[in-house]
Amino acid sequence: MADSRPSADGFTGCGRRAVGSSPHSVREDGHYTTFALSNLHLSASSVSTSGTLTVSADLTNTRAVAGDDVAQLYIHEDGTSILQPVRRLEGFQRVTLAPGQTKTVTFTLGPSNIGFYNNLGQFAVEPGAVNVYVGDSSVGGLQGQFTVHN
Repeated sequence: MADSRPSADGFTGCGRRAVGSSPHSVREDGHYTTFALSNLHLSASSVSTSGTLTVSADLTNTRAVAGDDVAQLYIHEDGTSILQPVRRLEGFQRVTLAPGQTKTVTFTLGPSNIGFYNNLGQFAVEPGAVNVYVGDSSVGGLQGQFTVHN
């Protein structure tokens, strides 16, 4: 199990985000940074049940202190044959940003991400709308949508 106590520089052993911080990285010396997500882009508005698409967004460090953030990709499928989670984590990337720096994070979604096991225990990818969320937590963030078709 990872040591979650702060190290000498005030950060946890689980990463460079300060203890108890979100969406800010705060150091013991009181300096902090914030992050902003923008420019959500889906490579397609629809995809076949066997296809893939990419989701990208720009992550910017909006302050004058370097820091790390974790961009997270969640999806939600509505109207499927069995109830799906409100937001299901399908990817994440830890990004280190210098003051004012922007990086594009990119995720790929395919059948293994948008499918699920049905009531018969069979893996299925069903046609319908898929909501996509990119943020630094499971709450809020940028939102988009694509459609899965046969």
